[in-house]
Amino acid sequence: MKERTLCWMFLSFGGLSFLAVMLKVSGWFLVMLLLIQLLSTILTTLTDTLAFQKASAQTDKNRFLASYSFVQDMGAALGPLCGYTMIQFFGSSSVFWLMLIISLLLVSMWARGRELHVSSDPA
Repeated sequence: MKERTLCWMFLSFGGLSFLAVMLKVSGWFLVMLLLIQLLSTILTTLTDTLAFQKASAQTDKNRFLASYSFVQDMGAALGPLCGYTMIQFFGSSSVFWLMLIISLLLVSMWARGRELHVSSDPA
């Protein structure tokens, strides 16, 4: 269930990014921003839940949660910096295309990792 939800979230991000590039109407842009905000909030909540669930099964919980928080904070700091830099040099549609590409790469990595995990089961 968690994997399916995560997959749908990445596909939704990619689809919304593709639509945002194709639509030229400013009203739709606002709708797209609201949908992206909603999906990113859901995805953040889901990843936080999965991280804390994984941390509860480990012996060194503090180290795992500190690493998770560090990576999340670095992403929150570098994401807007890279996004605004891309908009400055390449235009606003480049950010949406990059988001689409990253989403597709993450979904393919997730699917490949899942196949490896399933194929290594002895049962």
